[in-house]
Amino acid sequence: MFTLQCQSVKDIRKHSYYPAENEVLLMAATQFKVMGCLDQGNLHIVQLEETRPPFPLLQPVPTVVPQSINPISSAQPKVEAPKSVNHRSCVFDQDTKISWKFSGIEKPQVAWFFKGEPIPANNRFQVTETDDGTSTLLIRQAELADQGDYIARATNTVGEVEAKTTLNIVCMKPVINTDLNAAIEVTKGEIMTLKIVVSGAPKPIVIWMRDNRELTFNDRIQVTTPTGDDNTYTLTILNVQSEDQGEYAAKISNIVCPLRGNSINIHPNARWQQNGLTVAGGNGKGNGIHQLSYPLGLYVDDDQTIYVADWSNHRIVEWKSGATSGQVVAGENGQGNADHQLSHPIDVIVDKERDSVIICDGSNRRVVRWPRQNGTRGETIVANIGCVGLTMDENASLYVVDERKHEVKRYRRGESQGTVIAGGNGYGNRLDQLSCPQYVFVDRDHSVYVSDCSNHRVMKWEEGAKQGIIVAGNQGQGNSLTQLSNPYGIIVDQLGTVYVADCWNHRIMRWFKGATKGSVIVGGNGRGEQSNQLNEPVGLSFDPHGNLYVVDCRNRRIQKFNIE
Repeated sequence: MFTLQCQSVKDIRKHSYYPAENEVLLMAATQFKVMGCLDQGNLHIVQLEETRPPFPLLQPVPTVVPQSINPISSAQPKVEAPKSVNHRSCVFDQDTKISWKFSGIEKPQVAWFFKGEPIPANNRFQVTETDDGTSTLLIRQAELADQGDYIARATNTVGEVEAKTTLNIVCMKPVINTDLNAAIEVTKGEIMTLKIVVSGAPKPIVIWMRDNRELTFNDRIQVTTPTGDDNTYTLTILNVQSEDQGEYAAKISNIVCPLRGNSINIHPNARWQQNGLTVAGGNGKGNGIHQLSYPLGLYVDDDQTIYVADWSNHRIVEWKSGATSGQVVAGENGQGNADHQLSHPIDVIVDKERDSVIICDGSNRRVVRWPRQNGTRGETIVANIGCVGLTMDENASLYVVDERKHEVKRYRRGESQGTVIAGGNGYGNRLDQLSCPQYVFVDRDHSVYVSDCSNHRVMKWEEGAKQGIIVAGNQGQGNSLTQLSNPYGIIVDQLGTVYVADCWNHRIMRWFKGATKGSVIVGGNGRGEQSNQLNEPVGLSFDPHGNLYVVDCRNRRIQKFNIE
């Protein structure tokens, strides 16, 4: 027999079959210890006392007090996070993900927005959903333009809720991993090679110097820039001569800037020599490697290498500084629409990051990318477009002029449809219209400048604007200093000064910011082929020194006007 001393029993007399008995119920897992034993003949008595276990075996269930429930609030979407706002950072050109988890009795649908606009699904922006309600936005190869607020908006039939992530794009300053040799001796006639390994994001640009002067590259002095994951920059000098002696340095920067001139600061009083030097073509009409036939678009690289859209020869030609003939880098496989052919190319730019040229393939109504080194065929990146001019900003967004639709479109990396950012309201002369636009320039604020050819004016469209601002011309077609006649190539420097190829007036004009009239800086001496004359100038570019390059279309040559 057991005698128990308990503290946690339950009285069950009201539920017992023997109500007269003082029955109690021991809780499961109650523990006891033996306090004593007594033997009385056939009776063995054990005395037990309840003890507290070293850890709880059963937790008591609290009494739940019913509360009023709002069915609407419980059904609304909810952000499953302590806060619905956060911040994150990503290194330039790296992939990043933004995730938010939502819940609701009716599963919500999630949409993503950037700067208030829906994010289109493309190769760079991808959204994935999981069964637990998590929505993830993947951004591939993050650009500076991707910096800002991203909103994930969850919606069901009851309501909606938002979560915000502010994304910061981090650039990495250039880091020299392997520096130049302190000293090197090379015998005359041998080959000298200098290498430097530099990393950074964006990928740095290296400018080679000798005795504090930037080197001019030619067939003997050559540079190699890295591609992909390689970070090695190489300077090679063939057949070393005594004049190559000196102190060599590499100027390194990854401060990105738009193409075609905005990286230079031209003094307001700058003047150019009035007699131009022919640096490409000028040998009559023909398809020889030393000739051009109605050249149009122009790009000048940092090393003064020239890329020309040779319209009538259906090719892109590269002319090294000081060379007497060019080298075909795209096309010259006959006129056609195959991927190894071009048909009347109109404009060309260089994408240094991908070591390729991007071409307005006019008659084929497409924009193609062609490898700059040993490329045999191109890749169509924009199709079915009346492309006549193009440029690229520091984020690798492409800006394309569609002459037939009288508009300019921007294509962010990976996009195939593009967004109209200027014009697009039909042919006309209102401030929200363009008429046969030709060339485009984008500045560091992402304002777009367009040569509005048939309206004889240059327009500026600030980012997000619904209409443009007149910055040159618009006084009717004419040859006074307040007028333009079919403007084509345009450049804008850091001060906002506009340089424009005034095609049918055979001159290049400069319009200061806010001015109502311009001034002639080269040409303007009538149509002709003398060194101080132009015959329908079209393309326009500067080199890093401020020297001016002009496509002299009807004279089938590229003219260089040195800055004084």
